[in-house]
Amino acid sequence: MKFFYKHLIYGTLIIFGLTVLHILGVNNLIYEKDFTKISFLIMTILAWFSIRNIKLTYLLAKTTKKENLKEKDLVKFERKNETNWMVSDVAVTLGLIGTMFGLIAAIGLFGNIVNISIASMQSTLPQVALKISAALYTTLVGLISSVLIKLQAYDISHFIARKGEIINGKQIINNSLVIGDD
Repeated sequence: MKFFYKHLIYGTLIIFGLTVLHILGVNNLIYEKDFTKISFLIMTILAWFSIRNIKLTYLLAKTTKKENLKEKDLVKFERKNETNWMVSDVAVTLGLIGTMFGLIAAIGLFGNIVNISIASMQSTLPQVALKISAALYTTLVGLISSVLIKLQAYDISHFIARKGEIINGKQIINNSLVIGDD
């Protein structure tokens, strides 16, 4: 259950961190800057999967305490954990999509300039900066979320691998079950 409690702390800290960001107004800042709102989708995914991983680690810890632990039990949990790896990549991808939207919108503002003058540039540059900040916020949120989900996924995979080494001399190596008579 030590493994579960560690993930309970991970998940709680992530949810607590997101709550603190909200209280400090960081969410409002991002909400104002990120016109795509992709950052909020990414943060929702992070919160959802952190909660999901608490449940997953509870079930994993409970299952691995059984004396008749079977390979199929570990394989089932490893398959569920593969979703974490995929979602961590999705978080980065969504961040990059937000970046592209922000940069395209920023570049598009320059197309609206008819007369190139200091006044037109001065009125356009703040809008360009806003679009670029949206791009950077989505990238930052995507990268941070990806790292936090990957840390959880790695720890779960490592726990499963350690438990797999105990079962009948068979091992789990590099997240894939190796079944053999050796």
